[in-house]
Amino acid sequence: MNDRHLKYILEIAKEGSITAAAENLHISQPSLSSLLAQVEEELNARIFDRSRVPLTLTYEGEQYVEAAVKILGTLRDLQAKINDTKKSICGRFNIDCGPQQSPFLAPFLLPVLTEKYPKVEFKIEESDHSHREELLLNGVLDIIFCTGKITHANVECIPVRDEEILLLSPRDFVPPKMKQIKGRGYPCVDLSRVEKKRFVLMKKHHKMRTLQDAVLTDNGYVPDIILETDNWQTCIRFVESGFAFTLFPNIRSELDKVQTNKYSLSGDYRQTLYLCYRKNAYRSRIMDEFIKTTLELLSGQNLPH
Repeated sequence: MNDRHLKYILEIAKEGSITAAAENLHISQPSLSSLLAQVEEELNARIFDRSRVPLTLTYEGEQYVEAAVKILGTLRDLQAKINDTKKSICGRFNIDCGPQQSPFLAPFLLPVLTEKYPKVEFKIEESDHSHREELLLNGVLDIIFCTGKITHANVECIPVRDEEILLLSPRDFVPPKMKQIKGRGYPCVDLSRVEKKRFVLMKKHHKMRTLQDAVLTDNGYVPDIILETDNWQTCIRFVESGFAFTLFPNIRSELDKVQTNKYSLSGDYRQTLYLCYRKNAYRSRIMDEFIKTTLELLSGQNLPH
């Protein structure tokens, strides 16, 4: 049994499918099936219950996965310590931005980091939200970005930037009453004075939708919701078409490019982007450099276009 076996079995456990895991690992499905059979033969135990779809872990499989995570985490920490003693910034660094944040973060972070640290292999993922904290605590991920502070005692959260929630409207719409409030980037609109309009919002399971609902409810506004979507770009495209409105965080890299009107809201609605890492993990030079570079790139006015 070696670290490759451990990684491959963890990938099957994550996907619940040998076929999907094989695709992610860029190997053939028969090869991965053969490896799994070899590991199970060595253990003299089944790791997965193959009678279920998706595959589920047996009791022995749960013990294997728990041990595999600990072993791989120890190996990563050991390699990081060795690299640091050699004063070499190298190795692999696993980042999860989540599917909603990735379009805003990955295109800015990855090119800069790759050029600055050519010996580091940066891998960016977009894991399902319910598993990201677990993957971080287990050491599978080194960093996760999220909008909403993680309260676990073993997770350190660093605020990266504050994003004001804005009303995005078609270009031909001008609210009946606006005012300028100090510290706000745009003229402030009172939603209660805006006639009922069509809105495109995120689906209910997104954190962004929770903020959107809070804005609308607090302002006594009942929108005509014509679409609920998983894709933030769909919200913006509908507004650009002139057909609907939406509420969206003030992310300069995206909103500077869109053809919509932008308005601040009468209430102060914001979301904070956090960079999170394990407190109990070895703090490598890669980690320190990553945090420093990320804050330089993404905080305040340093966000690139």
